[in-house]
Amino acid sequence: MNRKRRSTKSSKVDTAARTTPKRRKCSDEKQTVVLNTDRFTQLALTEPACFSSDDKAKEYRKHLTPFQPIPFNEARLGIASRPIRVYADGVFDVFHAGHARALMQAKTLFPNVYLIVGVSPDADVHAYKGGTVNTEWERYEGLRHCRYVDEVLTGCPWTLTLDFLDEYRIDFVAHDDLPYTIGQGTVSNDIYSTVKKAGRFAATQRTEGISTSDLICRVVKDYDNYVRRNLTRGYSRKDLNVGFLKEKQLRIGDKLRSANVRSQELIKRWEDNTMSLVTSFLEGFGVHSGRTARQIWNRSKGMMHRLAWSPNNSDNEDEDEDA
Repeated sequence: MNRKRRSTKSSKVDTAARTTPKRRKCSDEKQTVVLNTDRFTQLALTEPACFSSDDKAKEYRKHLTPFQPIPFNEARLGIASRPIRVYADGVFDVFHAGHARALMQAKTLFPNVYLIVGVSPDADVHAYKGGTVNTEWERYEGLRHCRYVDEVLTGCPWTLTLDFLDEYRIDFVAHDDLPYTIGQGTVSNDIYSTVKKAGRFAATQRTEGISTSDLICRVVKDYDNYVRRNLTRGYSRKDLNVGFLKEKQLRIGDKLRSANVRSQELIKRWEDNTMSLVTSFLEGFGVHSGRTARQIWNRSKGMMHRLAWSPNNSDNEDEDEDA
């Protein structure tokens, strides 16, 4: 009787195990996510971030009226009653890994973050920092398709005020902690000083070794290589703002390099064939060591090189001609 009860109980457990979806925990530094292995989880986003001028963004801000900033401790502990609205601004020209990592940090400053990214307009950037590679529209679009960004604010102000933060319902501003004084006239003025004094600033870390200026330096440093690269891809010298003589110089250099590569390949092929003949010759005399053949070949190459480039030989030749 007991055996029947045990078998019935075990069969129920087996049935439950087969019908219950398997769940496993996948943890990282920030949080623990429970994944259902019986369902497909789509990790990639399917829509770009909205603009601050879009109706749904306006409706969200209207819903937060009257606005009361979330205290830092509540945001850090994850006990706030709504998502934390974090704002990060910049030029974001030639969008690169440093930008993406900064936005990732801003997105993960607190457990539940709604990330708004402000993009400086061309007028301010050209006045304060100089020309850009990307157009204003390209810079907007690059950010809209970054997975960490929820909202993009176009034409953001260069200097932040508390009124601006309240208008867009911003709890905290995310940026690296170094003073940012470009466009302020004096080195002592930090455009984030007002936000820092109000306790609504959250620091992120810069990614060393990569910035838009660094990338431009790489291109300028290898200018000829990139011009040559684009010439071979069909761009004209006018497209690249290159003079007639410069274009001819680069094209001739390309041909010389190609000829040099081909000659090196021919020499290597000739050496391999010669080495094979030497090895076969030695094997005919009972020498079966490839190392011996290589030693003889290297020694003969060294002797030929010394004879060809020895200054004594040229002096002797001159003396013979004088005699």
